[in-house]
Amino acid sequence: MPGPPAVWVVVLNWNGVAATLECLQSLKRLRYPNVATLVVDNGSAAPEAGRIEASDLATAVLRKPENLGFAAGANAGIRYALERGAAYVWLLNNDTVVDPNCLDALVSAGEGDDRIGLLSPVIYDYDPPHAVQYAGTLVDLPGGRLQKFTSLDHPVAHGHEGRLALWGTALLIKRRVVERVGLLDERYFAYVEDMDLCVRAMAAGFATRLVRDASVYHKHGLALGGPTGVLREYLMVRNVYLFWTTHLRGWRRWPYRLRYPPWVLSRCLDAQLRGRADAEAYIASAGWDALRGRWGSWERRGRVPSSLCAVARAVLGRHPYFWAMLLVGDFRGLIDAARARIFAPRRGGK
Repeated sequence: MPGPPAVWVVVLNWNGVAATLECLQSLKRLRYPNVATLVVDNGSAAPEAGRIEASDLATAVLRKPENLGFAAGANAGIRYALERGAAYVWLLNNDTVVDPNCLDALVSAGEGDDRIGLLSPVIYDYDPPHAVQYAGTLVDLPGGRLQKFTSLDHPVAHGHEGRLALWGTALLIKRRVVERVGLLDERYFAYVEDMDLCVRAMAAGFATRLVRDASVYHKHGLALGGPTGVLREYLMVRNVYLFWTTHLRGWRRWPYRLRYPPWVLSRCLDAQLRGRADAEAYIASAGWDALRGRWGSWERRGRVPSSLCAVARAVLGRHPYFWAMLLVGDFRGLIDAARARIFAPRRGGK
């Protein structure tokens, strides 16, 4: 009688050894009986790979001389695991802690339905009260929209079982998904590559599954400065353009390309109004690189020509709230603001 399927857990480390060791400690408490752990050290500045090896918490450590990004680093780990007979590869962020029963629940769900190719636990905040951080994303390709769920009770999420995109934070991948669909797209470097893989897998006939009785606790993007870090901002703003221009079909691609530059400008304006000049510069570079098709690491990011920056600042600097509403399509807000200005009582009037 065959035993439980072999699972390799792939954890990327990049200058985050303390979080990685905590994650590995939690993996040691997993109750699943056929699991191995690979840490891919993505060119950490300090000799962190040696500390991880000395801890004896990982089955293997794969050292890379430079930061390959999440996509390429994870791909190296996936190849390593599949070469050693993995039936499943579990991509797991190093800033997570896993529940001991998590992997049992994931594999059980995967083995119970042959259609399923990708699975995820519910991702909760690391800090109490452990609110739901992520429960899948509904990708509306015809409408060009994403709907992220942060509740297990959302009726829309319940109505789309098998068709939700899942985060790479704790993504369990069946071997045959990689064999049929391929690896993560390394052009993304980090962020959105997980959604791209899910959409490709669903297009190939695989279902996805959010396993509600599996839990992972996530500290939320420590490597790139958390959810408000400028590097994360750059990658998200740039990569969303690659995602939509890849997956929108036919005429729908062109309206999106026309909407993207105003959306980037609105993000720049929002950063400007919040006093975040650093974020504004990274957002502008992200949009510029996306439109030029420049992908990969943020270290190779381009700079918007100074002439374009001067024009944008001159335009946005006058009546910024007007431009904010216009760029995001808030025409009702514009009409209400104009009506209020027209009918406002004049100074000195009655």
